[in-house]
Amino acid sequence: MELFAVRATAHRIATLAGPEAATGVIAEHDGWSRLRRDPREIGAVTRSAAYALIHQSGVRITGYHPDGSVAEGPGAATMAGGAALLRQVLAHDEPRYTPAARLADVCRALGVPPELLVDRPPRRLPIPAPRTAVVLVGLDLAAAAADAVLTRQSSWTVPLTPQWSMQVWDGAGRAAPGTSAAYVLAGRNPAVALWWSAREAGLVVVHGSKLVAGHQWGDWAPITPESTAAAGRVLAADFAVPDQALSLTALLRRRDLAPAQAVASLVALLRLPDAGLGRLSASALASWSATVPGAVRTPQLSGLAAIRHAVREAREA
Repeated sequence: MELFAVRATAHRIATLAGPEAATGVIAEHDGWSRLRRDPREIGAVTRSAAYALIHQSGVRITGYHPDGSVAEGPGAATMAGGAALLRQVLAHDEPRYTPAARLADVCRALGVPPELLVDRPPRRLPIPAPRTAVVLVGLDLAAAAADAVLTRQSSWTVPLTPQWSMQVWDGAGRAAPGTSAAYVLAGRNPAVALWWSAREAGLVVVHGSKLVAGHQWGDWAPITPESTAAAGRVLAADFAVPDQALSLTALLRRRDLAPAQAVASLVALLRLPDAGLGRLSASALASWSATVPGAVRTPQLSGLAAIRHAVREAREA
């Protein structure tokens, strides 16, 4: 008999670890989920406590804590008095003390709902809202288009201002994660990965190979006054709108805005043109990009072919 449990709902697992991971949830109760396999990986992704309880000749307890540490046996308990209770449960020896009863008592000592021992699937497995992502690049169109191939995705590079361009996946092949593309495109000039869905919106700012700021609206994302102030200053400096630093910080601290409204407000404060950011889906944004005068389409290449293409484009630019 075994129980793999993580203190995360199926919705949270689907959002942070992907919908495929959420299909491994076989029971859910009071904010906890029972999984089909060892919960260490899901616990790490969701930053949640997780336990693997296996009853064979005895009960083997493994606890995975949010800080990445692993504990065995009574040391896995984090609740006050939990370790002492676990020792009693593990030491108790009586024929009428069934494996199911012992495992239920172990759950109580760990703060895990014993109800998870009964396979009770979630009422519905959540389907994460489709996400759209773009990368804002602090380069003119020609320079940004020359580097676009290095992201290894088929894309459009669209001019926004004389100093800023935008890279948009064109729908062909596989899209590169927005944050990964930002790291590739950020050199001596900054790059900002920006994404949105019906439930959340967010951004990361990359300078060179260093993440210098990040923020997310929605889906319980943690924020602090320090992080929002720092991100506001970085965005104001990168987009040359120093007078908007305080307004940007205030926007990042708001929790009452829908994702589309948050992104639209951000674009306005950065004094970028309205390109449908926050409103359009990935396919609609790709279709719009194809109609923008001067937009450059870059095919998906990899390895040396991508490097040769980038060098050739840079020379021609």
